[in-house]
Amino acid sequence: MADLDFNLLEPSEEDRSFDPLPEGWYKASVLETERKTSQAGNDMLNVTFEITQADHAGRRAWNNFNLWHPAENVIGIAQRQFSDMARACGLTNCKDSDELIGLHLDIMLRIEQGNGQYGPKNRVVGYRTAPTTSTPTAVNKVAVAGNADDLPWTD
Repeated sequence: MADLDFNLLEPSEEDRSFDPLPEGWYKASVLETERKTSQAGNDMLNVTFEITQADHAGRRAWNNFNLWHPAENVIGIAQRQFSDMARACGLTNCKDSDELIGLHLDIMLRIEQGNGQYGPKNRVVGYRTAPTTSTPTAVNKVAVAGNADDLPWTD
């Protein structure tokens, strides 16, 4: 058991904000995928993104893909959008939506005005591959037995 000698802090207003994020590109990862049924009764894929950049880390955005809609043109749009997202995550093929979980990408958010019942919200409108933050790797030193002058790549 650990003795914690402090009073719990009150949540800050910033932590509880449900206001939409400003429009623009955000670093994110795929947090969850779930097949759901829309209010119209059509199955769709709901994808939850978690913002990973420091200024808005932990905030979430969602997108629905109408992959099982009865209208062919709606399915075509959903397949294009899903393909763009999967490719931005680095996949060339995706047979199970759970393959996306934990993968990183950039998402473009726009603000969609609310209706009388709901306030404004973010809408995911674009995807791109997240820039890599790789660091140069150190050159591996290999121990070589014998004379270094005898190695084929040295002249």
